[in-house]
Amino acid sequence: MLFGIAKPGTVEQVVIKQQYHCTSDRTAYRSGSFIPLAHEYLLILRKELPFTLDYQITRTVRLSMQDSLSVTWKDVVAAVLKEEGNISLQELYTCVEGFKKCKGNPFWKEKIRQTLYRYNCFSKKESGCWALCA
Repeated sequence: MLFGIAKPGTVEQVVIKQQYHCTSDRTAYRSGSFIPLAHEYLLILRKELPFTLDYQITRTVRLSMQDSLSVTWKDVVAAVLKEEGNISLQELYTCVEGFKKCKGNPFWKEKIRQTLYRYNCFSKKESGCWALCA
């Protein structure tokens, strides 16, 4: 198991170091199945390419909601209502129809109606239009 982990180089040597004077040595554990650690492993590694550095980069990616399958229905409806303002249910269907989330779901219109009634951040106006609550 020790050699199965990802390492930034080749293992040259394994050093097993015994631990002395640990804080947990003074603790009495109720469970008889607790096995205290008495040693630790140190891996001595050799870098294959000495002039290279291993690093990770985090990056910001802009993804349209229309191209995402992981976006929630609540987010889809809220985004359309924020962009369009007060619109009827049929207009909402027209705006959402091109979203990738709708392509795999034959009941996407039902999901939109369910979402509108489920969350109190959407309100139905007297004219039959839907809007985001203020």
